[in-house]
Amino acid sequence: MAENLEQLLLATLNNKEFLHSESFEYKSLFLSSVTPDISNARFMPCIFIEDEHAKQFISRAISKRKLCDLYNGENYVLVGKSCIINCLKYGSSEWKKANTTIESIVELGENIAVSEMIQVPTVYPIDDGKYQILTGHRRFFALVFAYGFGHVAQFKVYARKPILSKVKQFQENASREDLPQYGKLQAFLAAMMEVDYLDQARLKIGEKRITVREKAKYLGISFGAFDNYNVLTRYPEVIRAYENGLSFSFVKVKKNRFEN
Repeated sequence: MAENLEQLLLATLNNKEFLHSESFEYKSLFLSSVTPDISNARFMPCIFIEDEHAKQFISRAISKRKLCDLYNGENYVLVGKSCIINCLKYGSSEWKKANTTIESIVELGENIAVSEMIQVPTVYPIDDGKYQILTGHRRFFALVFAYGFGHVAQFKVYARKPILSKVKQFQENASREDLPQYGKLQAFLAAMMEVDYLDQARLKIGEKRITVREKAKYLGISFGAFDNYNVLTRYPEVIRAYENGLSFSFVKVKKNRFEN
């Protein structure tokens, strides 16, 4: 994957193409034709259930156990119209994190059901008429919750997978105040890996290295915010603390941990 990315970057730079000029259009797609990106920090291990099964669960015509068995849903979250069922190991850290995510999805889904979604999820085509989510995993889950897996919704559809896809994902995560800090740190690390490959590709064609301020610009954040991310992600114990539920701001943790 890394080698393919480097080759794409070299070809793009050599052809003097712009890295952020990918073409897109808005399309109505069946939700069942869209699949989440399991490498995305916003991903939740899930299985989508048919609308009829969701209806049966809500009316208590089918139990959680039977539904879980039907979809081999153990260690997953089942998502369907008006229901989200946490089948992860009860009481585990993954179960607790999923519950927090589920609460936000339900709230968003209830809002979507009565009002228009301002910012639609973005996707790109993969195999067999399917599309993969680039940004907007939580919004996609909320659409399934609000309307069902067989519903049609509008998406922003790229003609192909953007070269710096993780950079695009980070740009969205960083701008959202309501997202968990751990996901933002993970998204930063993934985006920085792409920026580093871009840096290496530029050197190979005789261009200058990317400066720190230019890296911040690529990620769509201020230099100060970039420094916060850059410092905190150097220390695995800090990342683990956020993974385990730490909710303090990056500025507070950086000041207390590294400046005292």
